[in-house]
Amino acid sequence: MNTDFHIHSSLSADSDSPMEDMIKQGIRLGLSVMCFTEHMDFGYIDEGLNFELDTEAYYQTYKVMKERYEDNIQLLFGVELGLQPQLAQKHRRYLSSYPFDFCIGSSHLVDGTDPYYPKFYEGRSEEAC
Repeated sequence: MNTDFHIHSSLSADSDSPMEDMIKQGIRLGLSVMCFTEHMDFGYIDEGLNFELDTEAYYQTYKVMKERYEDNIQLLFGVELGLQPQLAQKHRRYLSSYPFDFCIGSSHLVDGTDPYYPKFYEGRSEEAC
């Protein structure tokens, strides 16, 4: 494997790793391309985590890292959108507001609840879930 297109740095709510540390590790591992895909889940706050990305801070950090490491690795600017039907227009506007190279679409919520957490399954049959 010489590329990774699903990477979350400390700019995402679910990671504590600074972007630069991740880039250095990617170079050590021999990656030729890394695409950061920080989480953007509009309106998703669960278990104390807020997945609404500060995209401007992310973009500025990315540009600094891209320039700093341009001779060592190709860095791409991506995002992971939390898909919900009612957000389609908002997603279109958001994606056109920054020069993203790549976008992942993920379903993180079912009827407003994240099935990652046990509370989603409480009082429900497997079939209902």
